[in-house]
Amino acid sequence: MIFDGPVPVENQKRSQRNYMLFLVFNGFAYMCLGETVILLIAIKLGSPDAVVSALGAMVFFSFILLPLGKIVSAKVGAARSQSFFWVARNCAGLLVAMAVPVSLYVNGILAEIMLLAGGFFFYGFRAAGVVLSQPLLGGITSPSERASFLSKSNSISAATSCMALVAVAVTCQLTESVWALMAIAICGSCMGATSSRFILGIDESGVLRESAKKPLVGEIRMALSEEVVRKQVAGVFCTNLAIILLTPTSLITVKRGFCVSDGNAVIFSIVQWLSSIGGSWVASKLTRKLGPRRVAILSYLLILAIVPLWIFLTSFAGHAPRLLLFLPFVLAGFCFFAMNNSMTHYFLQTVEEQKRVAVSLLIYTASGMGAGLTALCITSTAFCILERYYGIPSPETYRIYFIIAGILLLPGLMILSSLRPLPVEKRMHKGAFFKFLW
Repeated sequence: MIFDGPVPVENQKRSQRNYMLFLVFNGFAYMCLGETVILLIAIKLGSPDAVVSALGAMVFFSFILLPLGKIVSAKVGAARSQSFFWVARNCAGLLVAMAVPVSLYVNGILAEIMLLAGGFFFYGFRAAGVVLSQPLLGGITSPSERASFLSKSNSISAATSCMALVAVAVTCQLTESVWALMAIAICGSCMGATSSRFILGIDESGVLRESAKKPLVGEIRMALSEEVVRKQVAGVFCTNLAIILLTPTSLITVKRGFCVSDGNAVIFSIVQWLSSIGGSWVASKLTRKLGPRRVAILSYLLILAIVPLWIFLTSFAGHAPRLLLFLPFVLAGFCFFAMNNSMTHYFLQTVEEQKRVAVSLLIYTASGMGAGLTALCITSTAFCILERYYGIPSPETYRIYFIIAGILLLPGLMILSSLRPLPVEKRMHKGAFFKFLW
C-alpha cells in the first residue's frame, strides 16, 4: 500500500515482517543461482579466467540498468517495481542454466555469451529492483532501530543463504556433474520468483513514487554539487572495487590454483557467508560506538589483508596447511556486509529523505557500474596477459594477480578517510591508534 504521508508504525512492523520473509525465500534462491553457482558452472564448462572474473564483475557493472527501476517505480511504486524485476531477474537466471546444454551440444563460445548475458541481466534486473531499496527501508524503520534492523536483515539473509549453500555443497559432494549445477540453478530461479510476492506486502510513502517521477538530470546535478555526496560515490566505488577484485578471484584461485572439488569449493563459500553474519553483527555494534565512516575504513583495511594472505598461500602452495585457505574467505565475508552496512548507514545519516531517491540512484549507478567496468578492464587485461605468459593457471599466476590488485586498491583507503565525520565521531576521543581515521 502507498500512503500519502509517512508509513504508520503498525504498518511499518508488518512491512518489516514481510521484508524478512522475502529475505528468507530469496536467501535460499540466491545461493542456488548466485555468484558461487554461476562461477562454478563457468569453471566447469572450461571458460577462461577472464570470462569467469567478468561474471564476478557483472554483480556491479549491471547497475547500468538501474535507471529502469526509477522509470517503473514512478508508475507503480517502489515495492511493486522490485517485485516485477525480481521475477524478471529469475527468468534471466534460466539463461545461465541453459548455457550448460548449449556448451555440451552446440557451441562453447555461444554458451559463454549466454553466461555473460544471463549474468548481466540477472544482476541488472536486481539493480533495477533495488533502486529505491534504501529509501524503502528508511520508510519502514525509525532512526533508532535502523542499524539493528539492517544488521538483523543481513544476518537472516546470510543464514538462509548458508543453509542453501550447505544443500548445494552436499549435492556437489555426491556428484561432480554439471547437470546437477544446472538443476540447482533452475530451482533457484523458481524459488526466487516466488519470493517476489512478499515484496508486495511492504507499505511505502507516496514520497518515493513522487521522487521517482522527478526529472533525473536536474536532481543528479544538484546532488553532485554537494561534497558529501561526491565523496560517498567515490567511497562506495572503492568498496565495490575491492569486493570485485578480491572475492570472485579467491574462488577461482582455490578451484584452479589449488584444484579443489566443486563440493569443497562451495564449502569455502559457506565459510564466507557464515563470516558475513558475524561481520553484520559486529558492524552494527561498532557503528554505534565508532560511527559508520570508521567502520567502513576499518573493514576496507581488513579486506585488503586478503592480498598478503594469498601472496603467502600461493608462494607455499604445496606446503601451507589447507585450512589456511579459509582465511581469505573469512575476511571477505566479514568485510562484505560490514562495508555495505556502514556505507548504507552513512547514507541514511547524511542525506535528507527528500533527496534519497536521487542520491541512491546516483551512488548505485556511478559506483556500481564504474567499479564493475573498471574491474572488467583490470581482470580481463591481467588474466589475458598472465595466460599468455604462464599458460595453464597456477598458484604463481594468481599471486601476481593479487599483487596487482593490492597496489590498485591501496588509494581507496585515503578516499574513505576523506568522508565527512559524523557527530558521533566528533564526540569521541581522538586516540593515537585511530588518528589516521580523522
